[in-house]
Amino acid sequence: MNTESKLDSLAPPSARSIRKRDGTTIQPFDDGKIRTAILAAWRAAVGDPSEEELARTARTVLHNIPDRTVDVETVQDAVEVALMHHGHFSVAKAFILEDAPTMEEDK
Repeated sequence: MNTESKLDSLAPPSARSIRKRDGTTIQPFDDGKIRTAILAAWRAAVGDPSEEELARTARTVLHNIPDRTVDVETVQDAVEVALMHHGHFSVAKAFILEDAPTMEEDK
């Protein structure tokens, strides 16, 4: 029996763009950056994740981002929610703390 949630088993939408923190710059969405950010937070919190856990978490993030132009903050929120959804609370905390300096610089 497959225990993955419905969110984990769907194919992610493919056409997205991201609005950078300056509010005007729009770039094509890069799925690889999601994976890189999750991996960095994971390593900061608990070490290297399994490939399966990393992929599953990244898929959940991608499934929860609308198929349109989204703000960086929307993507970050989706990462935090996905990490907590899968029970990786210390990794979510590390992700939030890693992003805090960037958010302060933008104010």
